[in-house]
Order: sequence, then structure tokens, then C-alpha cells
Amino acid sequence: MTQTPQSPEPIENRVSNLERSTSDLRITAEALLQAIQIHQTNFETIAAELQTVRQRQQESDQRFEIILSDLRQMKIDSDVRFAVQQAEIRELQLENRRILDRLFPPPENN
Repeated sequence: MTQTPQSPEPIENRVSNLERSTSDLRITAEALLQAIQIHQTNFETIAAELQTVRQRQQESDQRFEIILSDLRQMKIDSDVRFAVQQAEIRELQLENRRILDRLFPPPENN
């Protein structure tokens, strides 16, 4: 049960295997570099698009604040006009009451 020692692989085969391994590593490294470059480009594109979205959101928020401010002012103006009209209506009602009282005096209470 003795094993015969295996003879070492010839140096030419070992060098050839090393060259193939080196070539495979180079190809793998180049593929990884290309993948990294693609991902970097995609990341930069997404970052630029995100910046654009943020800018548009800011502009939209500013327009919304302007519209909201305009609506608030319109409500204030409307409330003022309504109050003025109510006062005018009360004055007209009072004047109408006076006219009616002159035309048709209320009966006196004795």
C-alpha cells in the first residue's frame, strides 16, 4: 500500500496555467470596472434627476404658498365686503322700518 509519489507538473504547464489565470483575472477585473462605470453613470443620472425633482418641488411649494396667500387675502377681502353689505342691509332695513312706521303708524298702547 505504498503510494507512488506524483511527479510534479512540468514548469511549462504551470506557467501556461498561470498565464490563463492571469488572463481570466484581467478579463474579470475589466468586466467589474465596466460594471462599476455603468453603475456610477446611473448613480450620477439618478442624482441629477433627483436634484431636478427637488428643484421642481421647491418651485411648486413656492407657487402653492403664493396661491394660498392670495386665497387668504381674497377671504379677508370677501369678509370685509360681506360685513359692509350686512351693515348696508341693516341700514336699509332700518330706513324701511322708519318709512313704514310713518306711513302706517303703530297703534299706541294705552
